[in-house]
Amino acid sequence: DPTQQAGIANINQSYGMAQPYFQQAAQYGQQGAAPVANVSGADIQNYYNPYQQMVIDSTMANINEADQRQQQMVKGNAAMSGALGGDRQAVAQAELARQQGLARNQTLAGLQSQGYGQAFEAARSQQANQQTNAARAAQAAGIYGNLGAGAQQAQLQGAGAQLGAGQVAQQNEQARLNALYGQFQQQQAFPYQQLGWLAGITAPIGSQMGSTQTA
Repeated sequence: DPTQQAGIANINQSYGMAQPYFQQAAQYGQQGAAPVANVSGADIQNYYNPYQQMVIDSTMANINEADQRQQQMVKGNAAMSGALGGDRQAVAQAELARQQGLARNQTLAGLQSQGYGQAFEAARSQQANQQTNAARAAQAAGIYGNLGAGAQQAQLQGAGAQLGAGQVAQQNEQARLNALYGQFQQQQAFPYQQLGWLAGITAPIGSQMGSTQTA
C-alpha cells in the first residue's frame, strides 16, 4: 500500500536522525566535564592593570620629592638654631628618614595590595564564569540528547502509524480482490453447474423411453 511504503521510507529516514544531536550533546558534555582550575598566580598576573606600575612610580616620585623637602626643612631648622652639622641635625635627619621610609613602604604596600586585590577579583570572576559555563554546557548536553532521542522516537511513531493505516487499507483492498476472485470462480463454474442441472432434468425421461435394435 502507498501509505505503508511511505511509513517504511520514514523509518529509513529516521536512521541516524538523532546522531547530530548526540554529537552536539557529547561536545557540551566534554565542556561540562572539563575541570575548572583554581586561580593561580599566572591568572592573577594576567589581570593586573597595565597602568598599575605607572601609578606606583608616580606616587613614589611625589613621596620622594616630599621627603627631600622635609629633609631640607630639618637642615634649615638646624641652621636657624645653630646646630647645623651637629649631632642633633644628624639624629633629626635619621629619625625623619626612618619615618619617611615607613610611610613610603606603607604607601607602596597599599598600592601593590590594591592592584593585587583587583587582579585577584577579576581572575576569580573569570573562574566563576567558567564554572557557570561548564554547568550550562552539562545542562545543554542533556537537552540535546533528549531532543535527539525524542525526534527519532517521534519519527518512528509516525512511521508506525502510517504502517498501521496502510495495513487497514491493504486488508480492505485484499477483501475486495477476494470478492472479485470469488465472483470470477463462480462465473467459471456456472456452465458446468448449468449442464448438471439440465442433466438432472432429462435423466428421468430418458430412462422411460426404452431402446431399439437395428440389424
